[in-house]
Amino acid sequence: MEKEFVKLENNEKTMSKLLAYMRANENDFDIPLSSIVDLFEYTKKMLEKGVVIAAIDNDRILAIGGIYCNDKLGKKAYGTIISITKEAQEKGYHLKNFLYASFIIAQKEGMKEFHAETTNPRVFVLHKRLGFVELYQEEHNGVIHHHTYIKDIDVWLNKNSDIKVSLRNE
Repeated sequence: MEKEFVKLENNEKTMSKLLAYMRANENDFDIPLSSIVDLFEYTKKMLEKGVVIAAIDNDRILAIGGIYCNDKLGKKAYGTIISITKEAQEKGYHLKNFLYASFIIAQKEGMKEFHAETTNPRVFVLHKRLGFVELYQEEHNGVIHHHTYIKDIDVWLNKNSDIKVSLRNE
């Protein structure tokens, strides 16, 4: 079944909704986001310099994915966040379809690689299962950060062409 993602616009209304989502769901991460970033500044930066996609139901954000496609020289996209609530999962939104939508955006922006980082061991295993290769890992304050990437976005999209997503602007 096709999953719809909305590419969020950078405006005041979206900023407010996205910030509310971030605050409401920050404890779903292994490390609460506000303990490592200022949520307002992080949200603002994602909307200004990146691309944020969301699963939306009845004007409510249920899940988000954020990417940066700014490395035009290296042609590397960077996943900054994927947050999928239990309600979104129950509606069929999962990491794999978020990645597919993110890769489509990255591909349209001319990116060839997709880089991600996680501190969650379960997500790291899932990354590997989805085809990510670990570049390296590092430890900060006793927490292991796994840096992974997909070498060729086009190949990954072709291998996973059974995933059905649609993207629309807000």
